[in-house]
Amino acid sequence: MTPLHFIVTRMKRLPLRHQAAHLKALIDAEKPRSIRRGELEAMLKDVNLRRLKHENRSAA
Repeated sequence: MTPLHFIVTRMKRLPLRHQAAHLKALIDAEKPRSIRRGELEAMLKDVNLRRLKHENRSAA
C-alpha cells in the first residue's frame, strides 16, 4: 500500500478533475469505514472545494 504523502506528491501535477477521479478510484478500492478511506475522502473533499473555487473564479 502506497503511503498517502506519495500519492499527494504524485497527484500535484495532475489537473483537479484527474485528481478527483484518481481519488474516487482509490476510495472504491478501500474497505468501508477504514482509516485510510477516511483520509482519502478528506483529500477528495479538498480537491472538490478547490475545483469549485477555480470554477467560480473563471465564471466571474
